[in-house]
Amino acid sequence: MNSTQNKIDIYESVIKLFQTRAAIRVSKQNVFIGQMDHIIKILDGISEEGSAISIIGERGIGKTSLGWQILEVIRGNKELLNSNKITLPFNIKEYYCAWIECTKSMSNINDLLISLLSEPRIIDKETGLKEETLVTLFKQIIEESEAEKLLGDILGEEDLTLLRKYRLDSNYIDNELAVSELDLSVGEALKKQKAVIELFYEIVTKIAQKEDKELVIFIDEFDRLENKEGIGDLIKTINHAKFVIIGVAEDIKQIIDDHESIERKFIGNVTNLDRFKENDIVFFLSRISRLSQKIGLKISYSEEFIKKIVEYCDGFPYMVQLLCLRSFKEHWKNNFENIEKEAVLNEEDFKSALSIFVDEKTDTKKRNKNLSNSLNNVVKKAIVKYMAENRLGGWIKVKEIMDALTRKNKPRQFESNLKELDKDGIIRYSFNRVRFYDSVYRAICKNKIENNEFDFFE
Repeated sequence: MNSTQNKIDIYESVIKLFQTRAAIRVSKQNVFIGQMDHIIKILDGISEEGSAISIIGERGIGKTSLGWQILEVIRGNKELLNSNKITLPFNIKEYYCAWIECTKSMSNINDLLISLLSEPRIIDKETGLKEETLVTLFKQIIEESEAEKLLGDILGEEDLTLLRKYRLDSNYIDNELAVSELDLSVGEALKKQKAVIELFYEIVTKIAQKEDKELVIFIDEFDRLENKEGIGDLIKTINHAKFVIIGVAEDIKQIIDDHESIERKFIGNVTNLDRFKENDIVFFLSRISRLSQKIGLKISYSEEFIKKIVEYCDGFPYMVQLLCLRSFKEHWKNNFENIEKEAVLNEEDFKSALSIFVDEKTDTKKRNKNLSNSLNNVVKKAIVKYMAENRLGGWIKVKEIMDALTRKNKPRQFESNLKELDKDGIIRYSFNRVRFYDSVYRAICKNKIENNEFDFFE
């Protein structure tokens, strides 16, 4: 490297390879890895007549990122398929696509449709990326004057004006009460006109009739919708659109169960995302190494570093990205003068990154406090310690923990302690299985165990 400024320029380029704050969208497709079998399956499902698609799994597992990759492919961007040398064994058409993200201010299907029929909301402040609503798509396909006339005929000019400004206003309102009041005013106006469903069907039909393209509607964070009644009927009865439902769930019935025959729409097309396996993580690391080398600085890794990443990240893609990025930053800071063409991340870099992550991240501080409040007896500590030490991610059978603990001392009030840990948001307890609520809790506990600090939680 020729100069300090050149080094800094390379550093800035390298850190952009990581995606730690949001889903991976088209601008970061080069760091999207794994899930290729799922992508082929979902594309095949979309090509089936009358199908509906669901992408479910734990929070933070990569559902939204996968959804965005699918959207790009069916909209005509084949870069992901080409870069991963994927040849589809079937034809895939191009589709019109709409994307909506459910928010806390949406309470029912009516609110969801209002959002789909509104001006798009910004969903990524860093890039300015917006949702892709039906109104936006409608105006792209239909002449704007015709689009405005249809909207006006159905809604009336007064409510059309309200709807048009609804999402623009929502982008800049931080107060949840203000957002709720705005939602209510729009919702009441549209209910008064009995227009929501009619407008939705009318626009979807017009889009379908305009050109020989089908419409696919992606609904992200669907689990946030408090009252999901009606979505099954909507999916079942709409003829000119397909739906991709994305949400936190273990089974499609957990998020859609209001229509007796709706399951038939999803048969074979429910994708339940798994956590990264070790080979997925190693593949990600090698991808970063190749991409960084093209920039001018090859990132490589010691065996101990890879082992720590696998142990601590629990198979969650965002944790892999986050701890790799922080480790690189620590290595850069501590070795800036000596770095030339290669940076070899090691165990010490990881430990420094983990320490910062555990001690300084605001969200992690809250989790530390929650752990301290929740682990208020020896049984809870024993349960959580066993989970952190003995299993990489996923569900653990309660019997396994019980058997391990009874070899020492029979735990008192075992089940009630599990329920309390679940209530406190430390673990999930369901059907005689448990797992950590998220990978951050496991990372905190594992770090404290290795530093001989866990037994002092108080």
